[in-house]
Amino acid sequence: MYTDFFGQNLVTPEDQRTFARDGVVCLRGILNKDCIEQLAGAIDDIVSDLDNSITGYNVSALAQKTWSNNAENIELTGKSKDDLAAFAEFLKASKAHQLKDRLPPTKQKPGNFYIDTSTWKRSDSIREIVLDSVLPQIAAELLQSSRINYFDDQVFVKEPFAADRTAFHQDISYFNVTGHKGCVMWVCVDRATSRSGGLSYIRGSHLWDTVYKANAFIAQTPYPEVEGKVLPDIEGHLDEYDIIQIDTEPGDVVIHHFSVIHGAGGNLTDQPRRALSLHYAGDDIRFCEKPGVPPQPHHTHQLTDGSLLDCEDFPVVWPKPFPGCPLSLLYAQSIPHLPPITMP
Repeated sequence: MYTDFFGQNLVTPEDQRTFARDGVVCLRGILNKDCIEQLAGAIDDIVSDLDNSITGYNVSALAQKTWSNNAENIELTGKSKDDLAAFAEFLKASKAHQLKDRLPPTKQKPGNFYIDTSTWKRSDSIREIVLDSVLPQIAAELLQSSRINYFDDQVFVKEPFAADRTAFHQDISYFNVTGHKGCVMWVCVDRATSRSGGLSYIRGSHLWDTVYKANAFIAQTPYPEVEGKVLPDIEGHLDEYDIIQIDTEPGDVVIHHFSVIHGAGGNLTDQPRRALSLHYAGDDIRFCEKPGVPPQPHHTHQLTDGSLLDCEDFPVVWPKPFPGCPLSLLYAQSIPHLPPITMP
């Protein structure tokens, strides 16, 4: 039994088999109500301060800048707005097809899709949960790994009636690492369904032994210069793939392999879909600089290809290096200053 003040749950042999076979498993009731409220407040704070983030941006505004007939009137805010504008021009020049759902009839204004990265370095609440909760131990059990490094996180918020889809993609394509023992924990603080933007997964795709190019999330267009094969047009041929979609309640945690292919629809409901994507790396993961991978300005390490991830950016979180001493308090005193961002 895995227990702490955030919640409890048992990782069973069946959970391990499901994760190994399908590349994704849902563990129910991992985080309790207090923990979810803590995360929800932190996510709201991140979004409210997005204009001051060097890594966050409004995905919906980027899409409008790319495909709107009135693109010149679309304002991109935040410290990376010039780079985002250049990226919109790249998408437009590539003749990318926008991935967007048709909204149901409503008088409510369409919502926005927001993304931010490395929020654990700014939020005490998020840092406490990702470093000191039961989650690192669960990652170790599912990955059958002797040790776990915390790799990073992202916030994904789809407001009510945010129609932007998230293109099918493979997370490891965005990470400067190689290896097999890596997982992402998707924690949604709201009820998530297929209509509100719950994630869908191609079952077993982590076993395809293929690395696909990282794409732009709002389109299938790959980033320039990235390695790998171009991902097939999954959105246009859904019936050809073994796709599963997992509905979740607050407190549930969906855990998927770094290499499993997944995506999400827009939020067609009048409720928000606020989620954290938490990345944990096992004992065979090594650093590997990859061309064209989106920049990570919050990383200040000097790792070289083949290195273990052990550094301030990727702390060891399991086994607990200082039993009884919260890592979150130690790292709160040593978060490095973040340099400016440059989009690819």
